[in-house]
Amino acid sequence: MHLVHCTANRTAVGLTRLDPAIHAAHDGAMPRTLQQWIFGIGSFAVGFAPMTFGVFRAWNSGDNRMFWMALMATVMAQIIAMIARANFGVPRIVPQALVTLVFATLAAGGWAYLLGATGAPGTWSVAFVFGLCLAARPLLEARSRPAPEA
Repeated sequence: MHLVHCTANRTAVGLTRLDPAIHAAHDGAMPRTLQQWIFGIGSFAVGFAPMTFGVFRAWNSGDNRMFWMALMATVMAQIIAMIARANFGVPRIVPQALVTLVFATLAAGGWAYLLGATGAPGTWSVAFVFGLCLAARPLLEARSRPAPEA
């Protein structure tokens, strides 16, 4: 009965029956608590906030520099997350968040400068807020996962 349930889940997401890692992940999955769901939704919200602000600003003012800043900061945050997963398997969350804060801020601020932004304090404060949002995402995501069993 349990094997039929797992096979149905695999078929729904297009996975093969021979993948033992996914089978083990589905079999031992613990349900999430309400607090973990809230952290998961918060992780999504803060990770998506820079792009939302960029699209909103481009839509309302016709100036798309903030959109490009948000895009570059998001791309940099994703590159850092991929490097962290590739090098450490399970990423070290706090160092990843700090590196994301620095490099996403630099990417957003540098891109704004290349696009002709002249107000340095405003540009760098927006870049810092984008970096802060993208750095908070892995921290909240880590809190949204069930604790590993000892």
